[in-house]
Amino acid sequence: MNAFYQLTAYRRPVSGDDRVFVAERGDGVDGAVRIESREGVQVLRGMYMHPDRMRQGIGSGLLAHIKPILADTESYCIPGAHLLDFYGQADFRQISFDAAPGFLVERIRGYLDEGKDVVIMHRAAGL
Repeated sequence: MNAFYQLTAYRRPVSGDDRVFVAERGDGVDGAVRIESREGVQVLRGMYMHPDRMRQGIGSGLLAHIKPILADTESYCIPGAHLLDFYGQADFRQISFDAAPGFLVERIRGYLDEGKDVVIMHRAAGL
């Protein structure tokens, strides 16, 4: 998966504890998303599509596929601000930064320090 992510803008390595979900065709990986479990919550991370496969519904398909898994516990994601509607498809709702778990607040600060325009989104357990 780390080789696939090198084709995208995502540079954070996949941990052995992460659950990774992949959309693929016979000729390779079209897209991937990972779910990190930490401090009793899940964090959706690394949702990226192959540069040649973007805007083809693959990301929406991955979100639909992982919705039952996200229902197990509270879930969060930290997407670019322009992706609110996209993650809304999976019942994520924007929350204030200070409403997020502490480890995510630190992560958000790092993204903001890098100049990224991000938001924090939450999805309740059981949805």
